[in-house]
Amino acid sequence: MGGNKDHGCGCGGLLILPDAVIEMDNRFYNVDKKKKIGDYAMVDGTGSTNYDLGLYYISRMIYEILETFYYSKKNELKFQPEKFGEIKRENYEPRFIEKIIDVFVYVSLSKLIETRKTSWSFYQLLKNARDFNWTDETQIKNDMDQFKGEINHIKVTRDEQFAHTSKNNKPTQLHARGQGNRLYIKHAMNLLDRFVDGEIPYVLRYSETESYDLREMINTE
Repeated sequence: MGGNKDHGCGCGGLLILPDAVIEMDNRFYNVDKKKKIGDYAMVDGTGSTNYDLGLYYISRMIYEILETFYYSKKNELKFQPEKFGEIKRENYEPRFIEKIIDVFVYVSLSKLIETRKTSWSFYQLLKNARDFNWTDETQIKNDMDQFKGEINHIKVTRDEQFAHTSKNNKPTQLHARGQGNRLYIKHAMNLLDRFVDGEIPYVLRYSETESYDLREMINTE
């Protein structure tokens, strides 16, 4: 796959592939739907268009969000029961970790609805897929707008607290919401599936014989 991979978070190296060249390899695409097969979304070297590049970056972003959610659940198990108004010493570490997780999820989710041309997002991905003339392009755009409306408050929080400290907010006022983001994460995962044929597999692999299905986790939570 072409492009500058030094900016894996999608913050740079955009729009550097020849948009006029649309090549579909039968091994990696459903050429009738003009969509990439979901199994290859996160596989490098399986396409040469901006659509492939954007799909790669955004699927990696969603994978990392799902992985973070998975570890947030494990972190919750470390909390010890507390009485009202009590803060146990044993809970300081998991509470701090929960805050860090919350910031990462908020920042990552907000990237998905950026409209600036220099960032990969759902909007930039759809823009680079328009040459394929998908029959469901309008429905995808409507779903994107709905998702943007659902998480716009997350972007506001990012801008006012995480990207910088607003004069109206103090750092100590940061509250973790980890598990409350599950529906937003699930929506983002399902929305990206609309850009491919089938579903994108999100599997956390510990070894060749041990793995965990992050998609199943978020769907059954």
